[in-house]
Amino acid sequence: IVAEHDRLNRLEIWYAENIAGEDLQSVVDQATNLQMLIVYGGEMPASERPLHLNDLTGLRELKLAYRIMGEEVDLESLRSLTQLESLHLSGLSAEALLPIEFEEFDELKQLSLKGRSVDFSRLSRLPDSLQSLTLQTGYGSRGDAEDHEHQPHSLGHLRELTELSITGGDVAPGLIETLPRSLQSITLSSCDFSNDEMGRALENLEQLSSLELISATAAVPTRRLPARAGDLHQAINSSG
Repeated sequence: IVAEHDRLNRLEIWYAENIAGEDLQSVVDQATNLQMLIVYGGEMPASERPLHLNDLTGLRELKLAYRIMGEEVDLESLRSLTQLESLHLSGLSAEALLPIEFEEFDELKQLSLKGRSVDFSRLSRLPDSLQSLTLQTGYGSRGDAEDHEHQPHSLGHLRELTELSITGGDVAPGLIETLPRSLQSITLSSCDFSNDEMGRALENLEQLSSLELISATAAVPTRRLPARAGDLHQAINSSG
């Protein structure tokens, strides 16, 4: 069917765990004009050859949303998709991020990474163009996130970042201290962080309009919030 629509620019595949890896690769190979590819599935089926996407040079949005993604996807092939504006990867393993040099994606505006036992402190430098960043560790695991999981050390260079969501792991002091002043929305869920460090950082976020702390280890004192963020006080206290 895909081969008969050579102008197809958007493709969504649901329940992809029911599709053999070779068949999924065949679909990708035939849809050469894709600008958006979204694949939803549970555990990705085994394949003799990992799924590679390096021929989709016109792709602007890519979402691979698996509960568990192993070696069935050739993440190395993503390095050629530097024109991407939106990238969402779910079900990543601990070592899966290492082949990707995110800094080379200089048009990337949205990045979402979710995985099992992922140490995000080992991420390569993120592109300055990012406007939205989501990092979640423990995703797809059957138990709690392991205590060695960490988040990036610094985000200070992301001066266009307006949305930040972090779930799980240890939030390093360096990350809190370097939160970009451009941030308008912050969500922290099941994170470990210092109350005082977060309070000091929030004082500088004058554009902040949304703050969610879910199962946080500490409650941020409302007196440390920017004056214009007074409407956030009740939300913070109720989630602390």
